[in-house]
Amino acid sequence: MDFININLPINKSAAIREIAAKYITAKSIDINTTLLPDDVLIMQKAVTAKNEFNFGDAGTPLRLMIGIWIAMGKQIKIDCSEGLKLRPIKDLLLSLEACGAVLEYENIPHSIPFTIVKGIDLDTNELTINNTLSSQFLSSCLFIAAYTKKIKFIYYKSKNSWAYVNQSLNTLKNYGLGYSLDTNKIMLNYSNFEPTPLILENDWSSFFYFANAVIANEKLKVCVSGLSMESDQADRVTLKVYAQLGLKYESKNNQLFIWYEKTSNLPEIIDIEQIIDSGPALISLIAFMQWNIKITGYDNLQYKESNRVQSLQKNLALFDISLIENKETFNYLSLSYPNDNYKFNKNIIASENDHRIVMAMSLFSLQHSLRYDNKNCVTKSFPDYWNQWNKIISTTQ
Repeated sequence: MDFININLPINKSAAIREIAAKYITAKSIDINTTLLPDDVLIMQKAVTAKNEFNFGDAGTPLRLMIGIWIAMGKQIKIDCSEGLKLRPIKDLLLSLEACGAVLEYENIPHSIPFTIVKGIDLDTNELTINNTLSSQFLSSCLFIAAYTKKIKFIYYKSKNSWAYVNQSLNTLKNYGLGYSLDTNKIMLNYSNFEPTPLILENDWSSFFYFANAVIANEKLKVCVSGLSMESDQADRVTLKVYAQLGLKYESKNNQLFIWYEKTSNLPEIIDIEQIIDSGPALISLIAFMQWNIKITGYDNLQYKESNRVQSLQKNLALFDISLIENKETFNYLSLSYPNDNYKFNKNIIASENDHRIVMAMSLFSLQHSLRYDNKNCVTKSFPDYWNQWNKIISTTQ
């Protein structure tokens, strides 16, 4: 079988950070490509907002722009979707209030919606942030620092999802932010120079839905373009995990070719703390293959577009697969599988308005005809997903 060419979207995390960096340095914003992820489109609109802005369910733009607008002292009302209001934001707001910001809350203190009345004190030279629940809190502080050029130290609590912080650091380094790292502290310095042109990479996290298909059907072979093997994207390192599961790959001429060779030497435990966005795809693959692999480092799955543990539990139950939280000697997820008499319950896949849940569960369409209650939510990160996924389906039928 020939390799199937799959077209991946740009990495939305990198694009959003680039827009933010251009905004705070008053550079022209010129990300020109077709089929931009919804979150990138929202970020483009946010940087032109005047008196109020609703971020919908775009969590990364929301958290970065909260910090930037408070640093600027921009008086603006901030709102978002009901789902995003349930996700963590309090620790970021507390940190900024401790630096002099004044925020007027419409309902509950330290929750959205609110209006910025006053920004942080301009002589602030350090920030302290509890980033345990979201690495984006620390990224927001970095953009504040890059804007004010006054902050010398940022103290943080956790290295959860550190690759996303590193992505922010690398973006801002291109705009004159110098830094060094110490235990729970980032030391900053500043210079002025013209940024080098950014070439936006394609998205590693989107790649693994197709890696899933290759492993699930060993006759499939896939080729993708635009993925850098040296990328600072968090999910690039997930490739090492998939290699342990039998995925073979070759990178040449800006193309990545993948195929599958079955292995009997599967890992007993996979930790996803630093690759949290790959969690749904990885758990779906383990469930589909009915492997006995434990998942650790999953705690922050509950703070995403949905509680992804619960969302996966609900959808895997349609296939009589149980995703079990174990909290005895250590926290881990395990799976139990149906007996031979099981028959698929033709219910609808519950999206929970979560793009990664829908794309993760689409793997089961290799065996079953599936319906979804909101298949279009994938446009948050991958507007052309279904056209690309149908290349897989048409090849396997």
